[in-house]
Amino acid sequence: TPGARQGQLQVIHSLRYGSAGTASPVAPLQRWELVLLDARQWQRIEDSAVERFSDDRRDRQGLRLATVLRPARHSLVTGTLSLGREAAELGGDALYQGSPDSWRRYSAGVALEPALEGNLAGRSWSLRPSALLRWYSAPDAPGSDSEALWLPTYRLGSHLHVMEDLLISASVASGGRAPSMLELLGDRRSLLPGRDLAPERAWNADLGSIARLTLGALRGQLELRLFGVWFEDLIRYLRNAQYSARPDNIDAGHALGIEAGLDLLFGHHARLRAAGTWMHTRNDLNQALTYRPELQGQL
Repeated sequence: TPGARQGQLQVIHSLRYGSAGTASPVAPLQRWELVLLDARQWQRIEDSAVERFSDDRRDRQGLRLATVLRPARHSLVTGTLSLGREAAELGGDALYQGSPDSWRRYSAGVALEPALEGNLAGRSWSLRPSALLRWYSAPDAPGSDSEALWLPTYRLGSHLHVMEDLLISASVASGGRAPSMLELLGDRRSLLPGRDLAPERAWNADLGSIARLTLGALRGQLELRLFGVWFEDLIRYLRNAQYSARPDNIDAGHALGIEAGLDLLFGHHARLRAAGTWMHTRNDLNQALTYRPELQGQL
């Protein structure tokens, strides 16, 4: 409205510390890294036309510890531990009702990825299984939203050098995403808070190849990849008659496509990079998905 004003201040701190460990090829600890994050946001919205205002504070803190171990010459293990806290204090006379006065959510995640490497008939190969378990708890949320949420995901990837200049890779994986603070609480303006949002879930598979090219002063590589993604409970915003939007789980469907990339180096002073993606998408109503163009490219 003409009488509306908004002020916002955001402060972000981060600390990163790590060590490369020892240079021995079979040392148990290869490297480690610790990352601390603290983000704080203050927001005030005034609307003199309706004599309402909001005075909000939203905080986010996180910790991430990653380690890389090499217990044997042909094996590598990567482990990650993450902890997080999100909080919101929503004060004033809310411009949109439905958000709680205070809200907290805690999260934790543990990931483990062993990597096996070897040689098959003179051709190198690798196998990388991984698993991630994430936990969320929002004790201030009403009803079923206060129950703990578990999100287990996995990935299995591998590659094989079938020729000296040709590599084949493949992977299968699952994924998931919990609703964000913005989706759950809204922005106190045009985005309304979501209720009983389920996490997004997806499964994907891909098969690709990378070929190295050398012709005189011309060097580079060509990459081609086929992929498929199947998902459910995608979170999308639905607009209403009051010029605002509310998030909801509305979509299930799939996306099938081809990706291609080219990276060429001409001597020492010129380089060309190009990439393109063709993707066919459909939801459970046999309609194309929004915000996912069929053809994309960059040069």
